[in-house]
Parts: sequence; structure tokens; C-alpha cells
Amino acid sequence: MLQGMGGAMHQTGHIEREPLRLGGTFAEWHAGLVAAFAIVTTTIRAETTDVGDHIDVSIYDTQVAGKDRRQIRLLGYSYARFSAQRTATASAICTGVRPCADRYINLLSNGACLPVLLRMIGREDLLEQPELRGPEADVPTALVEEIEAAYLGWTTRHTMREGLAIPQSHHILGGSVASIADVFNDPLFRERNPG
Repeated sequence: MLQGMGGAMHQTGHIEREPLRLGGTFAEWHAGLVAAFAIVTTTIRAETTDVGDHIDVSIYDTQVAGKDRRQIRLLGYSYARFSAQRTATASAICTGVRPCADRYINLLSNGACLPVLLRMIGREDLLEQPELRGPEADVPTALVEEIEAAYLGWTTRHTMREGLAIPQSHHILGGSVASIADVFNDPLFRERNPG
């Protein structure tokens, strides 16, 4: 309900179907992130000025003001009368959680990173497609499916660690969907927390 009221669901889902909410308790996670930031900044202020602050975080307000979704749309409408709508095709090609040989990864490889990703997975031939030079929402469904199939073929041939290390070496942002055991066995975690 909070995602709907806050506007986060404005562009989620297929244009011919009902909007979809983001998985998990996203609105609460988002509000928690805002609250954590507020706690850190007020703690710094209190330590440097001896002045305390009252923190009041509205989950609804965090959804309305979220720059990753609604705020961008509101600004687009305010300044250019542009109203983004849900589309019939994916608007984030090769972005999101995908399975690997052993676990899952989540890469942000659309937009400016898409050509890098296509070269990385051995499909630089797709860069010749003129539809990839325009907005992602205008890429034909058949081409999106071909790219996604090639990408899925690549991710499932690699382990989670490989599926992150290779894109990171190409400056593609990503993370793993790790279990608690994965976190405790992660070499970087173990190096930073030897005890």
C-alpha cells in the first residue's frame, strides 16, 4: 500500500496489467535507510555542537521523495510536462537479479553500461542494432529477449563470485544475493573481521 500511495508503483509492471509492487518490504527498507542517514547526521551534529535533534521519518514521505523513482517523474512533469508511463517492453535491459551456476547476482548493466556488458558476454555483434541507440523503452521485444537470453546464458555459466568479479573488472556495478554463510565466508569480510 505504501508503494502505491507513494507513487513507486507508477511504472512497475506491464502496461496491459496492474502495477506490481517491488519485492520484500521495500518501502520499510527505504525508510530505514533514510532513518539511518538521519541518525548518522544528527549524531555528527550532536558530537560537534552539543545540540540534539528529533528524528521523525515518514515511510510515505520516503516513497514520495525517492529519487530512484517518483521524484524523477515529478520533476520531469513539472519542467517538461513529460509523463512517463509503464511500457510493453522491459525498460531496464540486463538489470536486476539473475541466477548464476551456484547462486544469484544483481548487476546494473543497462544504459551506458549495456555496450560494455554486450562485449563482456561476447555479443558485441548486437551493438550494430540501431534500436539500441535510442531509449531502452523503444527497443523491440524480440531484441530485448535476444539480449536477455545471451545474458542469462552468460550468468548461468559462471559462479556468483565470477559473475561479480568479471563485471566489476569492466566497471559494471553489481552485488550478490548472498546467504549469511556466503557473507561470513567472503574473503573481504574475513579480512576486515578476522575475529
